[in-house]
Amino acid sequence: MKTLKTNITSLLFFILLSSCTFNASLKNLESDLGKGDQSSSPVLNLQKIYVDTSLLKNIPISGNNFNITYFVRLGNKSLFQYSNNSASPYVRELWITDGTAGGTNVVDSATNTVGISYTAGFEYNGYLYFTRYHATAGAELWKTDGTSANTTMVKDINPGSGDSGFVALGIYNGKLYFKANDGVHGTELWRTDGTLLGTELVADINPGLNSSNPSKFTVIAGKLYFIAVKVLSGAEQGVTQNKYLVPYYV
Repeated sequence: MKTLKTNITSLLFFILLSSCTFNASLKNLESDLGKGDQSSSPVLNLQKIYVDTSLLKNIPISGNNFNITYFVRLGNKSLFQYSNNSASPYVRELWITDGTAGGTNVVDSATNTVGISYTAGFEYNGYLYFTRYHATAGAELWKTDGTSANTTMVKDINPGSGDSGFVALGIYNGKLYFKANDGVHGTELWRTDGTLLGTELVADINPGLNSSNPSKFTVIAGKLYFIAVKVLSGAEQGVTQNKYLVPYYV
């Protein structure tokens, strides 16, 4: 989605809920913004979009360095991030929308001095799993069902102010597999059932602080295959079944 940056005091924000992309009319308007009289003000361009489409929500802003990014689906709704980098501490807000003005609201907000944003999330069991920055826990794994009350940290994987670098990889046997760094084992394979106790390291594939950086997940014949790196073996293909990782060399 194209992000519009202007110096106006509020942002005209548009969303096509069914696919989170511009329809044909908006594509044409987007093209129009990139051609013609380059001296035209952003306000005039935004007004053109406002006339040709409909305003979903008027989000009050301050400063002139802000974005709306990371559209992700959660059930029949979509979540997005509003960020403002005009001054430190930087503002981050997680919003949800059902395509109506009344159903477009803030779910969570956070500020930080290092510009860390919410990550694009992964839907699992009715929740969106994503990275959120916390002043004492760093950037860690969080989940939300789209309500403020149920937006919580799953686990402080990298204890203290360290960042775990959560990246979702896929669902296997009813659990969400992802890669993360706990500060001891490097970036390795993890999984969660959505609970604190059910969030665990699957295996330290590349021992110690070295990282295996698992990726390219696929399920074949009931087993989960992926690519991982091991210092002495180069690139290796692994397969995990139940709790234990069994290396499979190619």
